[in-house]
Amino acid sequence: MWRWLLGGVAASGIAVATWRFFTREQELPPSSDVPIDPSSPPPGYVQVQPGKWLEPNAAKAFIAMESAANAAGHKLRINSAWRSRAHQERLYAAWSAYLASQHGGPPAPWAAKAAKPGTSKHQVGEAVDLLNINPAQSSYNAAQHKWLQENARKYGFIDDVYVPREHWHWSYRPSLIA
Repeated sequence: MWRWLLGGVAASGIAVATWRFFTREQELPPSSDVPIDPSSPPPGYVQVQPGKWLEPNAAKAFIAMESAANAAGHKLRINSAWRSRAHQERLYAAWSAYLASQHGGPPAPWAAKAAKPGTSKHQVGEAVDLLNINPAQSSYNAAQHKWLQENARKYGFIDDVYVPREHWHWSYRPSLIA
């Protein structure tokens, strides 16, 4: 399991997202600092939470889902939404380097916990990573996760089967609206 913690400024003065890797049992050593994405989202994208952008249809659906979740007593907090290709490349490189350092060589293509650049739904503004719905984290909110599993499809979001074991990753797939 992994997560990234925002904060800090590198010696160069560039803001960084500090990557720390976790397993269920223990914290693994950090790999590297990945600069926070300074890019602007594509024109027309909608900010759904501070600094979190989605393409317009996904944004409209997320806002409706967030409103329903709030009414049910759940606060959906986005950790990550739209990402530029350059940012996705940095995430993928950080994961690949970390896995190579742990296993003595390059990882299998499927092993990285970040999608290969050009394949992530984050890059097209159709995915969110939500906080507090990963059973491996101490802040896990089981009731909120259950609510999402029972209701997210009504808004076009699914617990993405293409990203196994990432309970926090929800993709907008309007063709699957229940």
